[in-house]
Amino acid sequence: MVSRICITCNSPLAPADRFCRACGAPHPASAVQERTHWGVDEDRRVRLRARIPLRVLTAIGVILLFLVGAVLVFQPENSAQSSYIPPDDVHDASGVPYPEVPRLSVSDAKAKYDARTALFVDVRSPGEHDAAHIPEATLLPLAELPARYQDLPRGGEIVTYCT
Repeated sequence: MVSRICITCNSPLAPADRFCRACGAPHPASAVQERTHWGVDEDRRVRLRARIPLRVLTAIGVILLFLVGAVLVFQPENSAQSSYIPPDDVHDASGVPYPEVPRLSVSDAKAKYDARTALFVDVRSPGEHDAAHIPEATLLPLAELPARYQDLPRGGEIVTYCT
């Protein structure tokens, strides 16, 4: 059932009324609201319909916040790699890079390799390693060293090489 109501005071209007009987407001046919009565107040139905999208949007927002939080909590730690600042390329007077790093002679390195008392780590790029490398040497490119140095065994001697 459809009834007409005054848009000013919400009073019921007869189908032919051009003025509200309660407040006297003029009501041309185009300015009259129609209300459908289905046993439920139409205003209440409109309010309920307006809440449903709000509830759906709220639920979607909560789910998105949960997912973002889960990604942040379970993200792997790469702090060593992201905070790594490479040292300055320092050479001594004879041109040897990083003079503070202990050096082995080729004969000493060969003796350690033959006796299997040291782990040899190739810090060159994978392409250089594929071209030629010491047999059984571990590839750990210099760029990955700050993030993966914990993978190397502790307590043993490690010999790194790049040429």
